[in-house]
Amino acid sequence: VGGRRRTGRTPLGDESLAGVGGPGAELARVDFPGTKLVGADLHGADLTGVNFDGADLNSANLAEASLPGGRARGTDLRRVDLSGCDCREADFSGADLRDAKLAGTHLYMANFRDATLTGLRLGMTPASGIGYRGTEMSAAVILGPDLRLADFTRSEEHTAELQSLVT
Repeated sequence: VGGRRRTGRTPLGDESLAGVGGPGAELARVDFPGTKLVGADLHGADLTGVNFDGADLNSANLAEASLPGGRARGTDLRRVDLSGCDCREADFSGADLRDAKLAGTHLYMANFRDATLTGLRLGMTPASGIGYRGTEMSAAVILGPDLRLADFTRSEEHTAELQSLVT
């Protein structure tokens, strides 16, 4: 893609991945379903409305990226760096976020229904209205965000530390 702007609903298959991404890439509304993007560097990228459903983003760098309204349902996001990322209204349902970094990530109305959040570190993150319904949260640390509207129905919080600064 290197320098070209991708917009609209653009499907991107494995054959199109050479040169995709890079710091500040503009990939708004691109479809990546089932695509392997292991270790991809999408730092600061415009990923508004992107579809990562079922993709493999293990160890990818999405720090400071913009992902509002994006979809990553059933996606492998293990060890992904989403620090400082704008994930407002993003859908992470069924995703695997084990050991993901979300420090300072904007998660207003994000959906984590049935996701795996084992080892997740979510500290001092704008998090009002997040849906954690049915999540696996073993050893997750969620400190500081406003959890008043969070939905933890059927979630498993074995050894999870949940602490809100707003009560």
